[in-house]
Amino acid sequence: MENHPLGRTEWILFYGLLLGRRAEAEQIFHETSRHYNELKEMASGVKDRPTVMLERKYGGSWAVPSGESYIAVMHADAGADYIFRDHPGARSVHLSFESVYDRAAEADFWFLKYDTRQRLTYSLLKGEYAPYANFRPFAERKVFACNTITSTYYDDITAHPDLVLEDLIAIYHPDILPGHEQCYYFPLDE
Repeated sequence: MENHPLGRTEWILFYGLLLGRRAEAEQIFHETSRHYNELKEMASGVKDRPTVMLERKYGGSWAVPSGESYIAVMHADAGADYIFRDHPGARSVHLSFESVYDRAAEADFWFLKYDTRQRLTYSLLKGEYAPYANFRPFAERKVFACNTITSTYYDDITAHPDLVLEDLIAIYHPDILPGHEQCYYFPLDE
């Protein structure tokens, strides 16, 4: 439950000790940490910090990560301003759709994860809940989604958060990482 992406990665050092592979674990952690911090430094000087909203509603509530969560930290390190960064703590906060809409309707980007075999599209997202179409990122086609069934997102967010950070930076600030090939987050199809 660490609130920094590299704090989660640091657990590899513990596992390396348990499994008698300390040197290998240290190498992985230090390479990941170095790469993450290099990327963070590259994005730290951006003048334009787009706003971002995360996830979507399930049932009657929308679980948004709090402002001190590793996810919020990662988007900040990528050079973006997370809409709910002012919510204290590291856990998710459950909000009504109206509360999210009130604050995030004019966000620049929308990132979400899903876990279905079928690729998520704008029409499927709107079919899931028609008011989603009222968000600016939906209207401007700036919704990016990660299919957690077809990607290694949940493995890499812990072991290699630097790779996820690359994806985020490439979307927010494509001039920083020209030619980057996305691994996790992709724009929705129509």
